[in-house]
Amino acid sequence: EFVTMLGMIDYVGYFVLVAALGVIVMFRSWGSLVVSYPLFLYCQVRFLREADRLNPGDHRAAFALGRHYFEQEAYADSARWLRILNSGDRDYLEALFLLGIDEYSLGNQATADVALSKLAGMVPLGSVLNNLGAVEYAAGHYDKALADFKQAFQKDPADSDYAFNLGMAFWRLKKYDQAGSYVRRVLASEPDDLEAHVLLAQVSGELGDTATHQAQMAWVSAHEKDPADDPPGDNKSDPSVPDLSPRIKQEYDGKAFDLYSLEAASAADRSLAGQPEQVVRNEGERHLKQGLKLLAAGRLPEAEGELAQAVLLLPGSSEAHQALGQTYEREGKHTLAAAELAASLKEKDSFDAHLWLAKAYVSLDHPGPALKQIQAAQQLEPASAEAKNLARQVRARLSVDRDEP
Repeated sequence: EFVTMLGMIDYVGYFVLVAALGVIVMFRSWGSLVVSYPLFLYCQVRFLREADRLNPGDHRAAFALGRHYFEQEAYADSARWLRILNSGDRDYLEALFLLGIDEYSLGNQATADVALSKLAGMVPLGSVLNNLGAVEYAAGHYDKALADFKQAFQKDPADSDYAFNLGMAFWRLKKYDQAGSYVRRVLASEPDDLEAHVLLAQVSGELGDTATHQAQMAWVSAHEKDPADDPPGDNKSDPSVPDLSPRIKQEYDGKAFDLYSLEAASAADRSLAGQPEQVVRNEGERHLKQGLKLLAAGRLPEAEGELAQAVLLLPGSSEAHQALGQTYEREGKHTLAAAELAASLKEKDSFDAHLWLAKAYVSLDHPGPALKQIQAAQQLEPASAEAKNLARQVRARLSVDRDEP
């Protein structure tokens, strides 16, 4: 799939190249060709990294790498690639979803909150709200976690994970009656849920319900896993009883996300449907004019808001894309800047867009693509001192890269 997606080589060419690289292949008893899986993954990563290096403005390879590392539970590597994507990318929503889990798994609750809060603002599905609640819970914000879990539960009351998480939040807030109610709801549908039995034992103990507490502890004792099954060297005092933490939704439901996004887009289209085209264009021009003023004044966050609206209303405006790209670059959002400046150049060839895109590539440590953009800018303005100085810096960097062993 990734080969076809990137348009690098066809399947036949791929297997020939794999064989040339010495990848071990084997035949199953029925004669179908199978590539040794670990070596296949190695080659896949190498191809994707090379695709990203050759065309850093195309983020499909970055997304494929992020998802690959996510599936391998290499969360730090996954997050590094997924951060490259921006709102203009086809896979942006899924990237945010996976990035939130990456950061949560790494203990980076603040950055996980940013990714999932942004996603919840665009597609407030139960899985997103649930994961956002888990992040708030891990950060000790139990009231906020409870609010998120409640919204997730309202989306799908039959989901036992949502009910369990509500029980966890109520337990942390010492609202034991409510906690017990949701835990019993979990056990009604999942009677063998060990964690739910543990939680109910703790809740009933806090309520002074000795009979229920003892009954639940007896059930846990009878069903807990054998300590011999724990990994060697595990020094937990009671490794057979699970640690209680909120449950994360790991699966990205693409159909649900697409459906919600389609409904939201349809609603936006309906709001503009009654407006004449000139009215929409005038509103876009107003945002663009205000954004340019704010950009000139150095008020970058405000400029970003105005110019983002301008791009939305004037998607074919090279000036709007370029101004937003410059804003992103000055804010240090280099990947977003590169995407907007590339979009500007698709609409209109210009010296400034080429030069700013070169600066974005320099910031992203892509000197090769940066030099190509500088050369394109110099074709339009050969006498530009700024372009000459930047070209000199980039060539020096390329020379250093070549000299390194």
